[in-house]
Amino acid sequence: MAHRQSLARGRLVFQDETIRELVDVATGRIETMGEREAALRLCLARLPKAQRQMLSRRYNQGMSVAQIAGELSRPVGSVRQALYRIRGALQACIDRRLSQQRAG
Repeated sequence: MAHRQSLARGRLVFQDETIRELVDVATGRIETMGEREAALRLCLARLPKAQRQMLSRRYNQGMSVAQIAGELSRPVGSVRQALYRIRGALQACIDRRLSQQRAG
């Protein structure tokens, strides 16, 4: 038991090379996130207004699917499916834009 406690108090120490690799990976992810965010903004702008409003209600305002359905007088399943399709379209748009950036 004492041995386990001493291990729990010990600090995890990384080699300098490992730390450099972690920094490189993190830096690459930050750059990729910036590219993805820019692509998302462009793709969102291309959506029809009704779809942007539905996404805004769900993610900006934090409304539940049931609340959105009530506001729009639509079945819950219909709203859930619409959000699923919108997210899929956004993902496809983002992927296309990123692949175009890498190719061009």
